[in-house]
Amino acid sequence: MCITKKKNARNNYSSQQSSNSGPSPTKDNSDDRETKTSKKKTTKPKSKSNKGQSPAPVESEKDKSFIAMNLHPMGARLAGHVFHKKPEPKDFTRRILQSERPDLVAPDSQLTTEECHNLDELLLNTTELQDNSQFLLGTVSNINDQTDDDEDENMKCASVLMLYDHGRFGNIHTINVRCMPDDETNEDEEKDKDNSKSKKTKEVQQILKVGRRMNANARIEHEIAILRCFYPVEQKRKEGEKGPTHITPIIANGDAGGSPYFTMPVMDVNLERLKQQIGHKFRWVDSFYIGQESMIGIKECHDRSIIHRDIKPTNLLLCREPNMFWWLCDFGDSCRIGEVKIISPPDALTLPYLSRAAHEATQKPMKATIAMDIESWFYMLLDLFVVLPWKNMVEEAPTLAAKTAFWANLTEFFQKRAAKLPPQLLPIAQIVGNSSIEKPYIQLKTILRDGFDKNNAKQPWKPDWITKRTPPKASAEMARSKEKGSIPKSNESASQTSDAKSKNQKKSPKNK
Repeated sequence: MCITKKKNARNNYSSQQSSNSGPSPTKDNSDDRETKTSKKKTTKPKSKSNKGQSPAPVESEKDKSFIAMNLHPMGARLAGHVFHKKPEPKDFTRRILQSERPDLVAPDSQLTTEECHNLDELLLNTTELQDNSQFLLGTVSNINDQTDDDEDENMKCASVLMLYDHGRFGNIHTINVRCMPDDETNEDEEKDKDNSKSKKTKEVQQILKVGRRMNANARIEHEIAILRCFYPVEQKRKEGEKGPTHITPIIANGDAGGSPYFTMPVMDVNLERLKQQIGHKFRWVDSFYIGQESMIGIKECHDRSIIHRDIKPTNLLLCREPNMFWWLCDFGDSCRIGEVKIISPPDALTLPYLSRAAHEATQKPMKATIAMDIESWFYMLLDLFVVLPWKNMVEEAPTLAAKTAFWANLTEFFQKRAAKLPPQLLPIAQIVGNSSIEKPYIQLKTILRDGFDKNNAKQPWKPDWITKRTPPKASAEMARSKEKGSIPKSNESASQTSDAKSKNQKKSPKNK
């Protein structure tokens, strides 16, 4: 497919940033102070005491995770990114390159740490899909029975608006999709040109995921294949089979400039980002609700014989509308139950939630089991009530040792924190730690429901992500559809109902 880039966009963006007298809205004041300080240092003459010193502030920023790339200046804050000061595990960049680009960095590679950083930065900044890229949309999926095949076929032209977020292996962009129906107009429409144009072209905003590094395509292709397993093909859909309700839908997928990609509906923030927005503290009732929602998504994976293997707060997305659903995303490390496969090296945000078996799987191929996801889910749930004892550890060995000690002294841990934790957490932990219970969904759901009911003092219940923050602005299409009592087709799947939904879930508006 053809891809058009504006080669001078990066230079233009940088010149615009430098020409502004005020600080950029995407940067902190601390970043501005560091920039001013560094500029002053460069104007001063070199002294003897400064000889041989390296620019420490620049080096320290480089050693951190690459927060921004593509057309965004270093240090610019991405709208959906989770910012933290926790360093990455030792030799993280080398291990990532060995996982993503083994053709460049072999297991016995002699590259230094600095050379690995430089190579990684080069790969990050030379990806095909960047801001202002334009491409033709690939294969469009029907995510539910309401989707019109003819309309989907006309969703052709897409343009990348901005980089929204990134993870270890993928970039998340917001894109604008222009739906252009066939030029079939009647005499009345020809008389009114403005009305005919509005009917011919419709714009929809979606989210696009693509590989973060140049020519690192295997992971995205694997994720697309996994997502295809969740959503039924046309024949099965006609027979009554429906897709999941808590797995992020795939709208379209294709290849642009040699880079495979897929698109999905616009979502709200992930759970970790939401913690930052509301002050890192959830009410107990909200925490139990999130536990129920995430468990539904995990069960939907296991019902299709898929193990996620990367359950963590950053992979749990809040639906935009209705904003009571939580969606499980990022299936780059997922595999079939029983498949023997290695797990990607964890970063600072992944390490606290790895199961003990997953720790071993980062070093050698291990069989994927249901217990992996359930244990990671429990860590994510427990972290909503109290900080995990190993939350701030940065290396895998000490973290694994702390988790092993936690399970060995489980009762003692909860007895010491009895005043700070709800009584339902100990039986949940005992079920998770019981290896004889292979599929503990019913037992866990019962306790989670009990925790929600006993802590739901104020009714009707409204979660903190509604009461403690300003909700994201809906698009113009969403606003127009809301007035008509319907939901846009790019987000219709978010309103699907299922018997697996939590009983305390609010009913979504019916599609007309």
